[in-house]
Order: sequence, then structure tokens, then C-alpha cells
Amino acid sequence: MISSIRKTSTMLLALALSSGLALAEGVSQERALLQLQFSPDGEVALAQDDSEIIVLAVEPFHVLFRTKADKGVLAQFTPDSQELVLVRSLTQVDPQRISLEAGPAKVERWSVRRGALVAALTIPQMLCGTVALAPDGQTLACNDLEGNLHVLDVASSKEVLTKRKFAQPFVGEGTSYPTSQVSHLWLASLQFSPDGRFLVAYPAEDGTGVIWDARQRLTLRPEGPFKQRAYARITFLSAERAMIFLARRSLKKDRLAEAATVSFPGGRISSIRRLPYFPGGPGFSRRSFRRAADPEYLILQYEQVISRGVIDLWTLSLFGRVVIPKSLAIHLRTGLMILSDSLLLDVYGTRYIEEIRPGEVRLNEHGVGVLGTINIYGK
Repeated sequence: MISSIRKTSTMLLALALSSGLALAEGVSQERALLQLQFSPDGEVALAQDDSEIIVLAVEPFHVLFRTKADKGVLAQFTPDSQELVLVRSLTQVDPQRISLEAGPAKVERWSVRRGALVAALTIPQMLCGTVALAPDGQTLACNDLEGNLHVLDVASSKEVLTKRKFAQPFVGEGTSYPTSQVSHLWLASLQFSPDGRFLVAYPAEDGTGVIWDARQRLTLRPEGPFKQRAYARITFLSAERAMIFLARRSLKKDRLAEAATVSFPGGRISSIRRLPYFPGGPGFSRRSFRRAADPEYLILQYEQVISRGVIDLWTLSLFGRVVIPKSLAIHLRTGLMILSDSLLLDVYGTRYIEEIRPGEVRLNEHGVGVLGTINIYGK
């Protein structure tokens, strides 16, 4: 794999220079939060930007600890909420940035209460277009740029599954793509169940999905709706339940109208519900929905489109619009909705957390109001 990484890295460097992708080193970007989420027990929260990770206590609302972390670090809570698991120094590519790492990658475990590193394991360096770490920190999935899916057992640093030709390659012998397609070629959907046992992987382009059982170390045959490539839009509600999204033909591409709750991995549909629709939105993409920390809530992103009367002096016509991305949390049983002017929103019970301004995090309680606000940059 090392020689493959070197070859692909050279090709990526040439691509970066020709297509406008930026190498991570030396690129200055505006500081902003990348993720904001509650722990599974709702007692702490994780805020992450492109330079550090901040863990916040909920009662009282304050900063527990900080640790340095660049944009490429994956961070999440373990299912018991006792630890934070991180993946550092893994070579990744996204549509705006190439992060090339020379040394080995690491999976770290941090004690949430003590704010201390308790374990660190070295894993092989991989070149990933899409990467996901299981919530328990024991399994890593990587879709490389040659179209191969790799599943790694973190403790042994060994690959337990290699699925070649899983997706269309981004780079490889005889492969050539126009730069207009660069922004999405390497994307894939890699979803772990909340307990870390199952991985559901679908390629972004045409291809066959993979369901991997990390406990039994075997692939499962997709059943029911999971047989169909159209159901790559999936989010786990629990280890035994998932939600798939059904698009109506009358809506524009990537607008989702209905969601079905299904058993996993059996694929039996138990209910179908209509999702709210907003004028001008919601506009959904492959990464615009997820389960909240509270499994009774689903978080969606939508776009509010505001038209502005700007006169084109050449044609004397009106033009101009502003698209404002927002978030919406929906209670799956009651239909209760929580609207936020931020893309970063999470819910646990009656409480929800959001970024109201860059670096300013607010904790709210439904029916009560604001419980506290923290500016994590100290301004």
C-alpha cells in the first residue's frame, strides 16, 4: 500500500496545481467550528475547529479541556461517553484541500473527565478520500482514491476487509477526469452503527454497497431496501434501527420528501413519514442529515433563499439571491421541530446546543430558553 500511496500522492500534487486544490500546509483558513455534538449521555459536548478540540461540560456549562487538532482529525465520543477517540495524521483529500502526512497515523483515546490521553495506537498510513472511525474506536474505514475500500482493525493495525473496485477511482492508470468533477469523485457514504459493530458503505457513483459486521468479521448480504443503490442515504437511529430517505420524482435532485424507519440489518420497513418541505428548500446533499445525540431526533439541513431586487443596468432586469444554510431538528414521534440559524446543531432530551456566531456556543432548553453561552475563543 505504501508504494500506492507514494504514486497517488505524486499524482495528487500535480492535480492540485492544475485544478486549484490547496495543499494543507501553508494554507491559512478562517477559524470556524467544524462540528458540535453532545455525548451519547448528554452530559458533555464536543466542539471542534481546524486547530483544536474543546470538550464542554453541560452542568454547569463550561470548558472541561482542550487539545490541539488540525482539520483532518476525526473526533467523537465512545458509546459510554467516558472517552473521546481521535484519529490523527491520516492522509486525506477533500474538495478544497489535500492533507499529506509523512508519518504514521494514530488513534488516541482521551478520558473525558480527566482530560488526559489514556492510550495511543499507531496505524498504517492510508490515503483516504472518505474516512470513518467506529464510535468505539476499534474499526477504521477508508475509501482510497483508487476506488478500493479498506477496513482496519485498530488494535492489531491489520486490514480485515479489502473491497477492490468498490467505487470509481479518482486516480489510477488510464484514469482521467475533468477538473469540474474533482469535487465529488472520491466521496462515499461510510456509516457505522452507534455501537460500532456494523459498517454500511456505499460508493458515491455507481457500485455495490457493503455491509460489514466488525464483531463477526464477515460481510453481510444486503436485505430489503439495502439491496438498492438508491438507499445509500442512510443514518442509524440505533444499533438495530436505521432511517433511509426516499426522494419524490416531483422534487428537484437531492430534495428528500419521505423517510422510512427500517430494521437493521434485516431491512424490514416499520414506518414511513413525510418530511417537512420549505419553499426554496430544504436542499439536501449526501452529508446533510444525521441522527442527533438523542436518537429520537433527526437533524436536517435546509436552505433559506432570499431574493434581492438588484437591477442589472445592462438588461434592466432584477436578479440576485442569498442562500442561507440552516438546521432543523425533528422529533421522530411527535414531529416537534427545533429551528436553528446555524449548521451546527445537536439535541439531547429537551436541551439543544448550537453555534450562534463563529466560536460562540449556546446551550438552550426547549420551553425554558438560554441556559448558557460560551465563546470558546475567549473574545
